[in-house]
Amino acid sequence: MTRALAATAVATLLLAACSSSSTSSGGAAAPSGAATGEVTIQLTEFQFLMPDEIPAGVQTLHVENIGGMPHFIDFQQVQGTHTDDEIQALVQDPKAKQPSWLTPAPMPGISLLSSGQSADIAIDLPPGTYAAFCWMPDAKGQPHALDGMHHVFTVTGDPAGAFGSTDFTVTWDGTTFDGAPDTLPAGSASIAYENTGSKPGQLNVIRVLEDAPFDQIRKDVNGWFQGLYAGPPPVAFTGGLSNVQSDVGVLGTVSVDFVDGVYALVGPGKSEPAIITVGAGSYPSPSASMAPATCTPDGTSLSLTASASAFNTTCLAAPAGQAFTIAFDNQDASVPHDVAIYPEGDGTKAVFTGDLVTGVAGSTYQVPALDAGTYRFQCDVHPATMNGTFIVS
Repeated sequence: MTRALAATAVATLLLAACSSSSTSSGGAAAPSGAATGEVTIQLTEFQFLMPDEIPAGVQTLHVENIGGMPHFIDFQQVQGTHTDDEIQALVQDPKAKQPSWLTPAPMPGISLLSSGQSADIAIDLPPGTYAAFCWMPDAKGQPHALDGMHHVFTVTGDPAGAFGSTDFTVTWDGTTFDGAPDTLPAGSASIAYENTGSKPGQLNVIRVLEDAPFDQIRKDVNGWFQGLYAGPPPVAFTGGLSNVQSDVGVLGTVSVDFVDGVYALVGPGKSEPAIITVGAGSYPSPSASMAPATCTPDGTSLSLTASASAFNTTCLAAPAGQAFTIAFDNQDASVPHDVAIYPEGDGTKAVFTGDLVTGVAGSTYQVPALDAGTYRFQCDVHPATMNGTFIVS
């Protein structure tokens, strides 16, 4: 897809996901199916870890986001024999047009999953060749597909199987959801989704992390995306279905592990969500749970370690008006990390960006002098989970 189409895909996703009132890093092995009729797909920066061949028919896709950024899956059908190298060249060409051999897939896509979230998505896969894409923007605003997050795979054999039983069915008539319960006990629950409207629909399952009116939640989610993941997220995306055709019955089911809290089923556009209270219900506001980080400068030689996709500290400090160094140690084998410094609350204009370091390896960054103030440091590959406060005084 071209960059223009990538931007359209992201804009459509954000409109649906935020509706409230809603490169490959290489070296990793693709997971195999965990059981008959179940296929594991892992999402990370910036690749899909998934089989190259999947049986046709109703399959349960166990989708896990093991990365540090939110991801989703847009399926496209590939006509003829085309490779990921061809797709990479295509998406990197700003003048490329949508090729005739790449068309929308006949099955639904997978809605956003936040870091650490997983869901079981059952969809009916017709035989053919397909490509999975993620069009979410990275910390620099570039769609993940341009970073290499796409994967060509084939669906083979005779279609078989049927959707299993579910806990409830929700229908979308183009405006509202019907069939969602007001309450659920904590634990796994399976949802069947049917679009009875006149246009393609979506089902986004989100956990609300702040006690606020949905209009405010929508603004906060949009702000979090537009700030390219600066600060704590206001919601957790727990999966769902996208691009679901209308008036053809149930095209997919979603199984989510619900924990105590407040959830919302969100459709396209600015429609009202269906609210579900799980267990005792709660709003674990990430803002309220995060105490302000404090630390003071201790010279101009700083150190920082990345391990298990986490930094060893959430606070760094340097003296104002003096250049300093950061000795960066990446202990994550085959995983790229970096260190970037941003003005507090600004996710788009870094005052310093260090070179990527693919572990296990290290680098010493030379950072120019900064004015006194509070900044944010992060890994630009995993900004939602690897970040902290940088104090210059």
